[in-house]
Amino acid sequence: MTQCLVCSTTLSITSLSTDIYPLIAPLRPDWSPHNTHLRQLTGGINNTAFGLFNNLDQSDALVIKIFGLHTEVFIDRNVELNAISILSKYELAQPILLQFNNGIIYKFIPGKICSRDDIRDINIASLIALQMAQYHSIPLRNHKQKPCLIPLIRKILSLISDSKNPPAEFISLSSDVDWIEKDVLPQLIPDPRYGIDLVFCHNDLACTNILYNSLSQSVSFIDFEYCTVNYALFDVANHFVEYAGYDQIDFDRYPKKDEQYRWLKIYFEARNLKFENQEKTYHLINQFAALSHLCYGLWALAQVSFARADSDYASYSQRRLNRYRELKLILFNKWLPQ
Repeated sequence: MTQCLVCSTTLSITSLSTDIYPLIAPLRPDWSPHNTHLRQLTGGINNTAFGLFNNLDQSDALVIKIFGLHTEVFIDRNVELNAISILSKYELAQPILLQFNNGIIYKFIPGKICSRDDIRDINIASLIALQMAQYHSIPLRNHKQKPCLIPLIRKILSLISDSKNPPAEFISLSSDVDWIEKDVLPQLIPDPRYGIDLVFCHNDLACTNILYNSLSQSVSFIDFEYCTVNYALFDVANHFVEYAGYDQIDFDRYPKKDEQYRWLKIYFEARNLKFENQEKTYHLINQFAALSHLCYGLWALAQVSFARADSDYASYSQRRLNRYRELKLILFNKWLPQ
């Protein structure tokens, strides 16, 4: 296992092209501006990533991930670092080579960032199902750890509550979370089993967090900020929701039953589980998709207070929350408070 170096350095994007070389000297002592080139990588929403490449041999390239401003409000970096440590043991993530005050450095992973069209391509979708099954098969060391879904939503709610102008809908959404925790989740997955229903999840499998390598015919997941124990079917459902995309969101792209069945058959076989009660599983995934809309709709709402002026979190949040309300009436009608 590669030992991670820790440096008390803060990098600035504006001076990165010069400041990076003294920092990586223990890792790449021969690298300089004369034999390498730096370029910004696409994909991230809140963080900024750069690739540093040797001009003659790009097999040893590095990724410099600089955390976005205020992201520590949303993200527990210790959870992220622990997740990467766990995943790297199973060769599901590159180990961190160097940690600095506002970011991390790890080895570059070849591949292209997926688009929303890519992730529903039959071949790539199969690879994603297999990769998610590997994540969900990681042995859990703590069988008392609760799923992160409700704690994550409550953390987001507290950030919204602390903002200058909490929206008028805040009270009703908070009440919904209480209702979901008390009445809905215990009905969706009664007595969840660790290693089966509760697994190590990515929890943020947007297309921009998936790399596809056409040469090796493989996919890699990146950005592990929300990786921890959660409901397996939430991870699946949240990924299916991401078929809609982000910039031009289109909920009609959510996979229909036959497309879900094809994906799930591959996934359950890879986990050595039987794909039983297919109709029930399909319905459960759609219910967890509604909870995904609630979670990430609230997440976007909380981001409004910290985001750049040119961001469109407010619009994105309303679309996700409106979709949650639509699905809530359809999927949870028998549990709705009278």
